[in-house]
Amino acid sequence: METLDSISLRILGALLEKETTTPDQYPLTLNGLVNACNQKSSRNPVMNLTNADIGPRLSELEQEDWLKREYGSRAEKYSHRVNAKLDLTRNKLAIMTVLMLRGPQTLGEIRTNSSRLADFDSLDAVAYYVNQLIERDEPLVELMPRQPGESADRYQQLLCPIKQMPRPAPAVVTPTPTSELSMLEQRFRSLEQRIEALEKLVGDDDNFV
Repeated sequence: METLDSISLRILGALLEKETTTPDQYPLTLNGLVNACNQKSSRNPVMNLTNADIGPRLSELEQEDWLKREYGSRAEKYSHRVNAKLDLTRNKLAIMTVLMLRGPQTLGEIRTNSSRLADFDSLDAVAYYVNQLIERDEPLVELMPRQPGESADRYQQLLCPIKQMPRPAPAVVTPTPTSELSMLEQRFRSLEQRIEALEKLVGDDDNFV
């Protein structure tokens, strides 16, 4: 599957978000796009991109049909073509937008953070669309291995996936020579105590006779 770098992913995620949340300002100018990419809220990680960072990516994304450049009298503007490129419905676009802008998310986080983009009436509804994104011929989403301390599964997009940390292998305790010796000493002392008890019992019987 065609993959993107982190800056291109942020550009497309920002365009997807602003199309729905600020339709009166969409398509975005270059300056508007830079501000959207560097937004402090609803972004993970927070970036500090410049026009020089974003400009070359716009040309590449246009050539690859990820976005469209619109020439106006005042400034060029940019709109995404993610839905046309990937054939996604509104609900699936909302999920992809959240994952592109915020990184891996649980089903509950996806539902909460996509509230301005789509209306999921339950976690089951979110799971339904997430599974459709996973089960595509070329998956766009994957379930991540649960890490220690995590109480819920997380999902990430595959346009620019982060490297997954492998599940930690269970610790294997190998007895050391010291611990083996300690165990033998304990068993020896236990036998000594049993022998002493038996000797005392026999001695008491002799005195009784």
